[in-house]
Amino acid sequence: MGQRLNIEIQRKNKTLANSYYHWSAYSSSACELAQQIVNYIDNNPQNCDDVLYAIRILEHTGAGLTDNLLPSELKTAQEMFPNEKFKECKGRNYGLLAITDKGIEETRDWEEGRVTINLDNKTINFEVYWEYDPTEEDYYDTKPQFKKLGLNLNNLKFTELDELAEQINFTEHSNRRIIEELPNGKKIKFIY
Repeated sequence: MGQRLNIEIQRKNKTLANSYYHWSAYSSSACELAQQIVNYIDNNPQNCDDVLYAIRILEHTGAGLTDNLLPSELKTAQEMFPNEKFKECKGRNYGLLAITDKGIEETRDWEEGRVTINLDNKTINFEVYWEYDPTEEDYYDTKPQFKKLGLNLNNLKFTELDELAEQINFTEHSNRRIIEELPNGKKIKFIY
């Protein structure tokens, strides 16, 4: 079983589209996908319908509208936007893209981690970590090192995403067991 990630694109507190990635709910891979999305948004200002724009954003990550869910996400998109062409869905490893309420709910049911991109205020809710449980300490030979992370992962600005990527990379490649302490006092572990 993979670490299952769901990425959602929102505007006005409504999910326009989401995509399920079977192997990407590791902190570093989820952050890389978020960086691809932010880069796409920065370089491709919206000039179309909200749902179509959300599809294009997620297609940029490799995701495709699936024909396997009922109703067919691809058929629904083709009916909504008959003059548009959509990228082929290459499977769950690349991203299963959904735009219908039912499809969005189904992909949410599979998630183990979620990244929510808010187009209105250009923020990210990055929920791809484990909460630290001090009762697990008996399972480790080394004590953890606690480190303050000055980023609010529930309201991360697009401009702060590179800083998060650097911290995840440092923690992943460190030979130490690092527990991040968020500004609200919550202690987390990135997933590798």
